[in-house]
Amino acid sequence: MIRASLPQFSTDEIKSLVESMDRLEAINRYVVFQSKTHRLYVKDNRIIKVVHIGTQTSAFP
Repeated sequence: MIRASLPQFSTDEIKSLVESMDRLEAINRYVVFQSKTHRLYVKDNRIIKVVHIGTQTSAFP
């Protein structure tokens, strides 16, 4: 079980994010679950940080 102390996300939102993960990496003391839109940083079975990966529109055609 992975616990999250992130009040801005519901359990269903966390489940949805986890199901969309494409890659898993160990970075320093964290396990990072990555998708095209989010990264979940997990340490000691707790989600420490959720990062939204936004897209930028290019100024160059």
